[in-house]
Amino acid sequence: HSHAVMIASTRRSAAFAVPPTPSRREIMSSAHRSRRVSFIARPATAQPLEEDTDARSAAITVVRPATTTNNNREDLLVAQARKVYDPVRAEALFWAQPGRWLVRNAQIFVPLALFVVKVLADVVSEREEDMRDDRARELTEIISNLGPAIIKAGQALASRPDLLPAEYLRELQKLQDRVPPFETAAALRRVEESLGLKSFDDAYELLEDAPVAAASIGQVYRARLKEPYASAAAAASMT
Repeated sequence: HSHAVMIASTRRSAAFAVPPTPSRREIMSSAHRSRRVSFIARPATAQPLEEDTDARSAAITVVRPATTTNNNREDLLVAQARKVYDPVRAEALFWAQPGRWLVRNAQIFVPLALFVVKVLADVVSEREEDMRDDRARELTEIISNLGPAIIKAGQALASRPDLLPAEYLRELQKLQDRVPPFETAAALRRVEESLGLKSFDDAYELLEDAPVAAASIGQVYRARLKEPYASAAAAASMT
């Protein structure tokens, strides 16, 4: 059996449907039933999760908890973070590199400030309503180039008709799944790096060159799992 899988490539890191191995029988059983898998996480290696313990391993680990009382399943797999968020350490790291956050603030402030100036000029010249479509497209392009956090803010604004005119809302809604994608070649390289593959084609057949969707965190591709991984997944689903 072949499997259609969804591959999510993050803009700063990547995680993908890991080629199944016999040690992932329970994981692939779920994947086989859905026949479609989507992952958005930090990079994962192609080594079995049970053996993957070094510093380069995935940001999540799979543990086997005690039998649950609700469904009495002993094979329940639970993902837990290997790194716990430490706000104190994060704040110390932030203030330790003022050059980086000052540059970042400028990267965000300058294009948005220039945009506001243009809108104010439209208001003064009484052309604001006529220019809304153009300004809405311009704002969407600015936001899409400022990174995941700002794109998330733009997505939130897209659902606020109390704050923005309809022209802006229509354009900002494109940030949900139509953010300008990065190159497919770069996405496939991240698959290879994450899974330790020499070539993407070793494990997957790409069904479409263009991504199905692209948003703030990453973009999604349609691909089919190749042999022998597909057979291993099918066998895992029957156990």
